[in-house]
Amino acid sequence: FDGISRRTQTGLYLQDQIKWGERWSLTLGGRYDTADSTVFSRLDGSTQRIRDHKFTSRAGLVYLHPSGWAPYFSYSESFSRSTTIDPDTRQPFKPETGKQYEVGLRYQPVGTRDSYSAAVFDLRRQNIVTFDRDFVPRQTGKARVRGLELEAAFEPMPRFNVVLAYSWTPSAKVVSDSNPDRIGKQLVGTPRNQVSAWADYRFGNGVKAGLGVRFMGSTHGANGTAPAKIPSYTVFDAMLGYDFEHWALALNARNLTDRIYLGRNCDAYSCGYGERRSLVATATYRW
Repeated sequence: FDGISRRTQTGLYLQDQIKWGERWSLTLGGRYDTADSTVFSRLDGSTQRIRDHKFTSRAGLVYLHPSGWAPYFSYSESFSRSTTIDPDTRQPFKPETGKQYEVGLRYQPVGTRDSYSAAVFDLRRQNIVTFDRDFVPRQTGKARVRGLELEAAFEPMPRFNVVLAYSWTPSAKVVSDSNPDRIGKQLVGTPRNQVSAWADYRFGNGVKAGLGVRFMGSTHGANGTAPAKIPSYTVFDAMLGYDFEHWALALNARNLTDRIYLGRNCDAYSCGYGERRSLVATATYRW
């Protein structure tokens, strides 16, 4: 069994936004990450340093129509290091990488701050560490996720803001796995439906209050071949604040009713309980 005693990560990124005419906008970006970890073995007491580095890029193109419509296309890459040791080489596995393609349409009615968006995406992950039938780790995993995202942010009346979001993921399939039984199954911990809503109102005396709800659909949890699924759950969030002069005070509550549910940190063999109720107080001063 391996453990991590120290972990550091640094990154250097560069981004440029190019506009031509009054309607076209192109964004290009690159990032170089370096990650260092010190891993020790509880079996033989050895210590090993892991150093990973990776360059990732992103790009986006959008057309701004005078009516408020804005079609766009984006591409991005991801990099996630692995601290799992290859049992054959006793060296850490290579980092997991991913690519995402997204095509969408945004709309902002002229003269308002309201915004609406719809997007379809295709996410491809590779170099995923999976476990075979003998529970031996192998870096043979690949997955492909496709879905639709909808979002709306609007002000139905003065000082009253509403944000609605919906995510539909009909296809989140395991493409390659060291355990053949999981190939073609739904990806662990990936629900088909996610819904969230948030509304807040700012009173004239500086007091503000908000209430939100988050719904997570059922998933295959830790075992994609099991007949029972991890059930869906719904949690509520709330906010109470006060603004005066240069100060903004707020008290935020997540999982307001302290709902106990499953679905956190799910992997191929386990699935933990979700976050319990938490309260966070903040004080912000603006010059």
